[in-house]
Amino acid sequence: MQRLLVWHLIHWTVGARIQLRQLRHSLLDLARKRINVWYTISSHFSDPMEQDGVLYRFSKRDKACDGDGVPVTFIEFDIEGVRPVDIFNVVADAANQTTWDSSCEHMSWLKDDLHAEARGWQGRVRVPPLQHRRAYEWQVVDANFTAEDFWVVFSSLKNGALKQGRHSESGATHMKNCLTTYRITRSGSGAKVVHTAQANAHIWPLSPRNIAEMGFGDAVDLATRLRLQSHTQRLQNWNDTQVSIPEWLLENRPCVPPVVDTSIRESLLRRAASRLQQPVPSRFRQRRIRSSGETMKIWRHLSPCGGAGVPPAKVPVWHAEFVVPAASPSEVFNVLLANAAAARWNPLLHSTSVLSFRSGAREIRETILLPLVANGRLRSLRLRQAASHDLTTGAYLVALSSPATSRKVDDTLRASQCLEAYSVRSAENNGTLFHLTSHFNPNVGTAVPDSFWDAVGENALVDFAGALSTEVWGVARLRASGSLLLETVDPDALRLLSPEPADRNASETVAHTISLDAEAWMEAFASLNLPWALNASAWSCPGCFEHHATGILKLFERAQATTSLNVTRSEASVFLAGSAQDAVTLQSHAEALALIQGRAIAIVTDLACENLELPDIDGNLSGSGFPLWALVGASIVTIVVILIAGISCCCCQRWHRRWRERRLRAAAVAALLHCDELPAACGSASLSFSNARRSSSALEALGNAGRRSSADTEPAV
Repeated sequence: MQRLLVWHLIHWTVGARIQLRQLRHSLLDLARKRINVWYTISSHFSDPMEQDGVLYRFSKRDKACDGDGVPVTFIEFDIEGVRPVDIFNVVADAANQTTWDSSCEHMSWLKDDLHAEARGWQGRVRVPPLQHRRAYEWQVVDANFTAEDFWVVFSSLKNGALKQGRHSESGATHMKNCLTTYRITRSGSGAKVVHTAQANAHIWPLSPRNIAEMGFGDAVDLATRLRLQSHTQRLQNWNDTQVSIPEWLLENRPCVPPVVDTSIRESLLRRAASRLQQPVPSRFRQRRIRSSGETMKIWRHLSPCGGAGVPPAKVPVWHAEFVVPAASPSEVFNVLLANAAAARWNPLLHSTSVLSFRSGAREIRETILLPLVANGRLRSLRLRQAASHDLTTGAYLVALSSPATSRKVDDTLRASQCLEAYSVRSAENNGTLFHLTSHFNPNVGTAVPDSFWDAVGENALVDFAGALSTEVWGVARLRASGSLLLETVDPDALRLLSPEPADRNASETVAHTISLDAEAWMEAFASLNLPWALNASAWSCPGCFEHHATGILKLFERAQATTSLNVTRSEASVFLAGSAQDAVTLQSHAEALALIQGRAIAIVTDLACENLELPDIDGNLSGSGFPLWALVGASIVTIVVILIAGISCCCCQRWHRRWRERRLRAAAVAALLHCDELPAACGSASLSFSNARRSSSALEALGNAGRRSSADTEPAV
């Protein structure tokens, strides 16, 4: 049942990112079916039209495309004197399509999807005399250089990721390019091109079939322009395998979830774990930490360290182990990781700043204040930082190391940190067991006696342990008093502990994910950007933290109720106390959700690979609109009707005017016959009948007078 729900989710979420794993293969399969199977059955098509070596035909039946039926067109022609790869390089270079395709006004690159092996474009197409059409479409390609068989496919199917967050363009109407394909093969001394297209330009009331019937001239123009551009490409003398597109578009990748590059992070953590697992030697020194009264174990051995522009030198590899009493491992870890506040409490740090993220690790810059005076006290360090947390054991691991680069950092002398690592776990008694190692070359020269390191190095470690304990106790007191600790937790902590998967949906939120039904919520959860959505440093408004913490708890409960996600006991244990009361607890909630999300991504991807289906564009569907002759006939009839109506209106007005004049004349005659009885009426108007005919106003006055007289006196016979 669970797999069925997830499949429904994938089937209905058209723009889902994870569906694109097999998009290239699905589109190429559909294109091969159109040309290798459909095109070989001549009974499916109208009689061909031919001119200048260009063969043009279209399907007898309309095929479904974006809710309407449109014919499928085919163009076939040869191009002499060029190689198939030359034509492929012209057609595949979509950015320059406007140089040879007269119907294309503009092509804008939108995005590259390396895992889907597809490139997204927005095309603007001329459809005179109508408005321009725009289409969001994927481009996929395939090339067999040995057999000289090349395919270029454009399609608007599954284009939700391309339209996401983009506003409608004024002056252009949406167009659906269901499938446009070019197949290019060797033919004698040149190459053969077979082109097929199925697009719905939404040109109602015109009929798509009528447009296809008139498209022969455009087909000849397309072939002519492509021939010219292909010869221009041939003159560049590229080799037989050089292409105009990135090579990753030609790769055949397996259908797997997107792999996140965490190579630097994994390397750092592996080195740190190996170094920290070394047992405590039988001989070590003990020093007392003043602030806590705890005893610190210290031991060292010498080993070369250099790089990052620092000459190699044999310097100590320090180890230290101590307990931070009355503090939890999570509190100690967050104090260590909070880069912005480290210079405030760490006596060895002068300043620190975050630079960037790379391969799962964070790049930071530190300025070290050496506890000595030799060639200046300040040293600059460029470090890569990584971290991990085991929810089962509760152990944290932090690793730092200088990259192998000689890039200079400002004008300060450089130092090199070959490896610095911290292990933080619960102590046997109340408190946290802290184990550190540091292999640091301060770049003070090679002539440094061992006694110097014993004095300076041990004191620096003791001072660091005391300052760390004091800072952690301050955080613990704030936490006990009910503080949210929003400024204590590093905003990048979750990205370091659980690097986010590739291609996260930046617009997805926890609240929206919770609101979805069973058919859609797992897809949304799989695409959620947890480090961004659970960044508590952005929740400064009153009540915001509590609101978001409640939502995160509901999200976990939704995941726990989904049996296929297989929530473990360690993941569930962090939610036993309910919603998070501070940012430190919220961090553990986010880590548990990140682990669960990884399984959700795997489930959705697996089902998408097995069950990906494109919308059916092969089914028969009657097209809408009217043929051109019907529209022209309707226009002529409309014009004739308008003319007849206008002429009739003029005739009616003229007849009405004449009828009115006849009535007035009759009334005037009646008035003249009774003039002797109506002197007032005769005096008010001309007594001349000829004058009455020349003056309409007089005629009307006389007529009115006649009508009044007929009401008072019977005329004499």
